[in-house]
Amino acid sequence: MELHKEAILCEIDNLRRHNNLIIVEGEHDRDALQNLGLERIFILNKTGVSLFNRIDTVLGMLKTKEGCVILTDLDKKGRY
Repeated sequence: MELHKEAILCEIDNLRRHNNLIIVEGEHDRDALQNLGLERIFILNKTGVSLFNRIDTVLGMLKTKEGCVILTDLDKKGRY
């Protein structure tokens, strides 16, 4: 278990250092990642905004040849 914890903390540190765009499903996901010190977070599920517009926004946020991280848990809305 301790090995998994260290690996997760290492990945979080890598995300923090590289400052890649992170795409999440909702506000709770964003809040949890912000509490870990991550900053460039895009919420995918937004009411009243088309999928096309959300993807267009993501493309505008990405730097040339920059990757992004997609973190989804497919949980029910607003649940942890």
